[in-house]
Amino acid sequence: MFRTRTAAVVSLARTGLGTSRPAVGSAPGPYSAARSRGRAARRAVLWGAAAMLGAHLGLAAVIEFASTKTRFPEYGYRLAALRARQRERGRPLVLFLGSSCTQNAIRPDAMGLAEGQGSPLVFNFGLSGSLPPQLLLTLRRLLDDGVRPRAVVVEVFPAALTSGDATDSMYAFRGAGMTHSDVSRLEPYARSAVVRERWVRARAHPWYEARHVLVSRFAPDWVPRREWSLSGTWDELDPHGFYPFPQAGADDRRAGRLAAARDSLGRLVGDLTVTEPALSSYREVAAHGRAHRIAVAFYVVPESPVFRSWYTRRSHEELAAFVRVLTDELGAPVFEATAGLADEDFADGHHVLRAPAARYSRALADQHLKPWFNVLGIDR
Repeated sequence: MFRTRTAAVVSLARTGLGTSRPAVGSAPGPYSAARSRGRAARRAVLWGAAAMLGAHLGLAAVIEFASTKTRFPEYGYRLAALRARQRERGRPLVLFLGSSCTQNAIRPDAMGLAEGQGSPLVFNFGLSGSLPPQLLLTLRRLLDDGVRPRAVVVEVFPAALTSGDATDSMYAFRGAGMTHSDVSRLEPYARSAVVRERWVRARAHPWYEARHVLVSRFAPDWVPRREWSLSGTWDELDPHGFYPFPQAGADDRRAGRLAAARDSLGRLVGDLTVTEPALSSYREVAAHGRAHRIAVAFYVVPESPVFRSWYTRRSHEELAAFVRVLTDELGAPVFEATAGLADEDFADGHHVLRAPAARYSRALADQHLKPWFNVLGIDR
């Protein structure tokens, strides 16, 4: 009897009947299949989240530490162009630092300087939107990147001297292009915490902040509107750093651009008051020049006759007092070239067009740069 029952149990076990455990090789039940799918879904979500976090942190690190062309294209591509020119060994480097006014006005190729061994290598390192604190920041960045100019010529745009919140405005404009080191250097010039907050937001959302740069570089056909594209930053830059103001439609748009300049800048130059942050920035530029044995000079950007008419007598006196600080206190020459530029030579009263920029650059070189180079002993 016992043997018969044992044989029956063994038989049932072999056939998989009479037990809750499925036989080896049999299909899983509905509960087991659902549990397996759940585990697979969780793994997919976790791997996806890890991949997104890695891409997020990776781009943030690249922007912060590696790719200046992604973080700040204007600076990155100009630095690359400058290094390409510096392969011409044995030429003392002279840098122009400034805003878009400098970008559009200074044409080193039109200065009539020699190009051979021992002659000055003049390079335009203007960056659009630069207010006085950023002129200082640009010089410090270049020094950090191993650039050692023999001399620098720094822009004086009178309207920019009036901004008391220059650093705050600059960060609102391009906070994503700053590094942690930049933030630390410029915080003393800021009036609020917006500087660091803007940088933190930029690093927390690197793909969003860098979207225009990435699309312009890697998928320019995807750019929906021309004004979104940044390709001109590297496509239109000449080997000397000159960036021409767009000539197309310049005559037709001049009146509207001039009216806009009057609205935004006319009041500033009409009631010109040099702020302490601006003055401190120029003093710091001169101090860094002395510390690194760099000769420093300043130049007043060209402005059209109608733009100059917005200045008042008090504005001219304030500007003259500021120039005296540069010359007497800082011991630096200040250049103001006479090139006979007319209203039609400007796009909006303060941005010079391409052909007039050549005339202005030649006049600046003949009247000021060549004699200064001779004094410094850096000409042929």
